[in-house]
Amino acid sequence: VRDASVEEIVADEETCSDLGLPAGTTVVVASHVRLLGELPIGYVVTYIPKDLSIRFDPRDLNRHPMLTLLERKGVDIASCDQVITATLADGRLAGLLNTTVGAPLVHLRLMVFDSRRRPVERLVAWYRAEHYHHHVHLTRKSR
Repeated sequence: VRDASVEEIVADEETCSDLGLPAGTTVVVASHVRLLGELPIGYVVTYIPKDLSIRFDPRDLNRHPMLTLLERKGVDIASCDQVITATLADGRLAGLLNTTVGAPLVHLRLMVFDSRRRPVERLVAWYRAEHYHHHVHLTRKSR
């Protein structure tokens, strides 16, 4: 991980909607570039409701995934909802990921819920398509 940062911002409309917050609410935002060796392959931005009163140091992002950090702070993670789509790199993402404008990217949106079904994390990420592999194992419940 490189370029890790943590700050408080006023959430945009989409983030407020996803987290079930009123417009103009402040959230904690953590972001970082994910590396494969020295190659930047992903850019991850996480939004946490400020009223969870969770504080962490950007160095924490180098050592642990956000789910682990939330659980260590007492958040009871129960479920997630993930959507994966394709997109193209704009100028900002191309710069962060050391690729070209228009390069194919995998876009992830992950919503994390606690045991009360309260949204506790909104994650958006962009990965260079040539370095992203998604594997899902599905099991059918017997009736």
